[in-house]
Amino acid sequence: EKATISLGVADLANSYKLWQDQAFRMNSGSDLLFTAAALKLVAAGVLPSLTTAIPAAFLPRGVTNFYNPSYTSISITLEMLMRHTSTLTDTNFDSYRQAASSGSVANFVTFCETYFTTSSSGSYSAAQNIWSTLTPGSATSFAYARTNTALLAYIVNAAILGTPTLVTGTTKDVAGYIQEQIIAPLGLSSTFRKGTDGAFPTTSLPSGEPIYTGLPVVDISSAGAVKTDSYIHPAYPADYMFYSTTENLARLARSLFIETNGLFAAPGAQMKLSPLVVTSSSSVRLGQLMQSYGLTYYSGNYLCNLVYGSMSGITCALTDSHTIWGSYAVGLQNMWGYFCITVSSVTTCTTVMLHYYETSTARSPNLILGAAALSLSDAVSSSSSSGGQSSQSSTTYDEGLTGLWVALGVCLVIVFVLAAAYFTEYIVQPAPVPSGIVAAPPPIPQAYGHLEQPNVMGNYGDSGMSFYHD
Repeated sequence: EKATISLGVADLANSYKLWQDQAFRMNSGSDLLFTAAALKLVAAGVLPSLTTAIPAAFLPRGVTNFYNPSYTSISITLEMLMRHTSTLTDTNFDSYRQAASSGSVANFVTFCETYFTTSSSGSYSAAQNIWSTLTPGSATSFAYARTNTALLAYIVNAAILGTPTLVTGTTKDVAGYIQEQIIAPLGLSSTFRKGTDGAFPTTSLPSGEPIYTGLPVVDISSAGAVKTDSYIHPAYPADYMFYSTTENLARLARSLFIETNGLFAAPGAQMKLSPLVVTSSSSVRLGQLMQSYGLTYYSGNYLCNLVYGSMSGITCALTDSHTIWGSYAVGLQNMWGYFCITVSSVTTCTTVMLHYYETSTARSPNLILGAAALSLSDAVSSSSSSGGQSSQSSTTYDEGLTGLWVALGVCLVIVFVLAAAYFTEYIVQPAPVPSGIVAAPPPIPQAYGHLEQPNVMGNYGDSGMSFYHD
């Protein structure tokens, strides 16, 4: 089954309703774009294999001794960066963050050269204070760090600079490559990044309506006031700067993990290969069992316990025997994630975004893990009841995508209790979806207002939504 559900508002001050095409920060989840790009270049022979030492030509300032100083015999590889087992840390990463009102940040290359290298007697080497004491590449060394994504993107950037014909346009860098090879071919028109001055790329956004494709959700401070400033960071591939929508992310997930002959089927298959059983107890992400190339594998039992717990008479269809993969990213204003499962050769993916008042400490990702559990459990149950046959139309745009879009407005206070989240403020409004798509059950019984806005899905079909709930 497939559904799109939008809850709350996108602009608290003006009471604009939250739509499916509302853009959120991708936070550190932008690593999905750069992992896919790197894998394409590995397959093309432009970058070295995943398990060989990264040549100096691709490293900041061409350092030849880029390794953890405690393990000088272990070379850092692309696999380590993608699996987050390189032992790089985010030490001082956020110190490069600044308010957009303070002016432009340094460019990406300058940041990487400053952060990852140090100078001594006129020569450069790997910085000493950016590593953990763990053994690089081991099962015990997993620790998610945005610096892995930043360095991976720098390596892709160096490959583009070395082979500029990889980009046909004038922007011959990693940003240009991502635009030409991923965003444009997949029609991700609502996926973009801020400039180094914190400005949005207004030339790529439609105008004339208060709610339109690509319009970012308005941030709200912890006191409930509209924020007129925002954070920016020079390491734009790793955090803060990229925006997207659940619809765009669903397209990307579909191309990576569902379409067997899609543009990104090959890197999508590669991303799932050779998952590493994670044993670093202090750094394991909530519900995590394994880590692959940019992907986390989750415990079905953990996801079920989030929303069903010990409730009698209710059975969750997910177990640890199911292979569940995806990723999530949590920021000060929002969190998002995508999660996939394959049952009887049918793959279902769901994307979830939540937006909230600004917080000084990160909220628990259990909020979106629980929402994903509801959708994926329903997918397993549907597969079982249909004998493992897919009931999805082959002519529907987002075939194979549950597309559960739980985008909670900034006004919402969210608490997971028993089977789902209780939403304490705004009455919700369903987002437009293509006709013929059946909605997955919302998290809890709700009263939904009539759909008032025109269809924003364009040629994907007339708006229509069928909700059912307990």
